[in-house]
Amino acid sequence: EQRFELSEDDGQKIVFLWVKDAAGNINATVVSATIELKPGILPPLGLQLFDRLTRDSRYCNQLQVGVQIDAGAEIPLGWLLAENQTVAPSPTDNRFRPNQPVSFDFAAFGPELRTVYLWVRDRALNVSLTPVIASITLDVSVPDVPILTLADPDAPVSSSLYTNNLEVRVHIDNDLSATAWLFTEDERLRPAFNHQGWEFIRRRSLPLSDGSELKTVYLWVKNRAHTVSLSPATASITYRESIAIPTL
Repeated sequence: EQRFELSEDDGQKIVFLWVKDAAGNINATVVSATIELKPGILPPLGLQLFDRLTRDSRYCNQLQVGVQIDAGAEIPLGWLLAENQTVAPSPTDNRFRPNQPVSFDFAAFGPELRTVYLWVRDRALNVSLTPVIASITLDVSVPDVPILTLADPDAPVSSSLYTNNLEVRVHIDNDLSATAWLFTEDERLRPAFNHQGWEFIRRRSLPLSDGSELKTVYLWVKNRAHTVSLSPATASITYRESIAIPTL
């Protein structure tokens, strides 16, 4: 085995080989070989993780997240995405994959803030000198069912059975993890995370539907990762517009 030093310029190199014997005869046809000199590969331009359902890039509630990569001008031939690979992997690491990743599975146990490192490899087995890094907060918790009470706006207590005002006072407890609230008189089934009725400010009052009757209000909450409570809080109050005039 012998070594041959190529010229410094990057790109395709063609090496020609001539031989001669002891009598000074030189081969009539040149032998040639081609190789591409490629000293390195740049890392991709960008990496983003996101919840596959909500498309949120800040919080996710599933162990599998979506992956979006801006590869740049040079498309790598090998991709390695890992949580703990902070230093450059070996070019022969069997975790390199030929296809650009579109999802990633986190380990079941770990911190809330998850960070992944993306390394790439080219056909010359060069590995990027630095990784592209992205993070997302994993929150698989389910918000507690809140406690809801309704009261007439003039009542001295936080809960009352009757009201003569269709705008009632609202009191909510046990909603510390909630970031959005959905009040309804008819939504008994668990609403979608993107239901148009979600509100992001905690109410202190609530308008009721028209009609003198028993009103039942359902309150759903969701947390920062858009996980909706498994069941709603419920509270009832009876609206009476007036009292019948007694007769003597």
